[in-house]
Amino acid sequence: ALVIWGGRRVILAAIQCDDSNFVKGRLTRSVAVLPLLAHWVHDVIPLSHETVIYGQPTVAVGLADNSVEQWNMPTRATVKVGVTIEPTCIRRIECAMRSVLYSLALYGSSMDDLKVAGGTIFNEIQLWAPSDARNIGMHVERVCLAKERPKPWAALSGHEGSILRVRWASDGGHVFSTSDDRTARIWRVPSRHKRDLDSNGTTPGINKNLGGVVTLYGHSSRVWDLHVTSLSKKTLVVTAGEDCTVRLWNAPPFTSLGKICKGKSDDLDLADDLFVDEPLAILRGHRGRGVWRAMTMLSPSGEKLL
Repeated sequence: ALVIWGGRRVILAAIQCDDSNFVKGRLTRSVAVLPLLAHWVHDVIPLSHETVIYGQPTVAVGLADNSVEQWNMPTRATVKVGVTIEPTCIRRIECAMRSVLYSLALYGSSMDDLKVAGGTIFNEIQLWAPSDARNIGMHVERVCLAKERPKPWAALSGHEGSILRVRWASDGGHVFSTSDDRTARIWRVPSRHKRDLDSNGTTPGINKNLGGVVTLYGHSSRVWDLHVTSLSKKTLVVTAGEDCTVRLWNAPPFTSLGKICKGKSDDLDLADDLFVDEPLAILRGHRGRGVWRAMTMLSPSGEKLL
């Protein structure tokens, strides 16, 4: 299946193909569509460890107002004959620090372990967890709301412009970001169990992580995207910018084959921040308003393509 989103829409599509002739036999059809949502959708992930009645798949939807909604998406394969079930918002959790976001990324496989990284227009990344909401169980129009909104456990500050893109590392230990300050950064994720104290010295506050671990300089305008990929035994960081270039960088030393080394995400004093301004390569040729996204895939012959 394929989850597609854009604007305020989310669609679940089924991909079917004839193995003997994939190119001519492929079919894609929509099997579930959410109603028009109230805010722009920034990320959607399936919750593989959570299902509802009749075993329907559920998804977590990250929205531009720094909130997360859980929806069930009934499909023909999961709904019994003669039973009509509409897509339903099971719960909605709003971050206590409401902010306009240009980018949001989700990490996890269930609502209990879900983590949210919200890139705000105010130059910082807020990290929060829907499971930190208290008193979940208040129902308003059949939607389960939290009476007390969860606060971010960390705020990553250092960019000098709005955050345009955030991504989680493969193990959730680091966050990648890009900004209209023409840089990309890699951040360690502070522990949710180690928080600074509020000004009165009693209540756990928000971890303030300044600067990031690695800052990549070189683009001459906004950086729209960052992608991490492995090639043979090397790990590369790929950035794409409004200057119509794609830049390839050596991954920092704490990465290995695209995965962040374990045991280092809670230690914020391992090394001084790294400032890198020499990429391995600069790919030119695009024309127009810039390169918006970068990704890698394998060709039918097994080659890795960017």
